[in-house]
Amino acid sequence: MLCTMKTLFNLNRGLTIFILLLSLCFNSKNCFGQVADTTNNYFQLEQETMGIYQIQMIGVRTKPSISNDLLELVLTNQLQSSRSIFLYRDHIRIEILSKDEFANGVKFSAEELIRYVNED
Repeated sequence: MLCTMKTLFNLNRGLTIFILLLSLCFNSKNCFGQVADTTNNYFQLEQETMGIYQIQMIGVRTKPSISNDLLELVLTNQLQSSRSIFLYRDHIRIEILSKDEFANGVKFSAEELIRYVNED
């Protein structure tokens, strides 16, 4: 009987924690909707910036992560008539085509999205 009471207590405690977390999630302005909005925003930004920029990994061979912040920076740093280049993080440089270049058909291909370069 003692074993079943412990098991019942553990189940009740787990269920209580689950219900508490679930209620907190729904009370925080529908967190599931926020995740969906963030994901949709990412895919929209990805479509808007496709072919405009290149990530240059300087002296490292790791694969970079592409965040909403980076994609927003690409859009805000794109110049009308000249390319822009800026250091995004340690060992990560971003090159952005100008609006004029992009309008004239110049684009970075999917294979050129990430370029590994020696330290300079």
